[in-house]
Amino acid sequence: MTAAGPTFTSSTCGPVCAPLAGSITFSGRVGTLTASVQPGSVVSMEDIASHSFRDFRVQLRVVGGTGHYAHARGRLSLTYSSVWTHEWVNGVFDDGIADAGTLTGTLR
Repeated sequence: MTAAGPTFTSSTCGPVCAPLAGSITFSGRVGTLTASVQPGSVVSMEDIASHSFRDFRVQLRVVGGTGHYAHARGRLSLTYSSVWTHEWVNGVFDDGIADAGTLTGTLR
């Protein structure tokens, strides 16, 4: 999944946003599930001196899978946030990443 197109700002997304395209594969013990990114999916980006923020709102259509998910179909919604902190701690540049997300939807 990548940013795919010019950046923009809107009343529901900002300060800098970009449309998303591509696919994402989820892997687990019982197989993999691949979904294609649907139109309207966006990433919101903000960078300041001490943090970089990325908030994803992704609509997905299941297109394939393996194992238990070999014949799965359906639509999913992924909301995902990533915060990258960068700061000096005791004279050393220290980076940290905190990620959190929610995947909802129905598989058939």
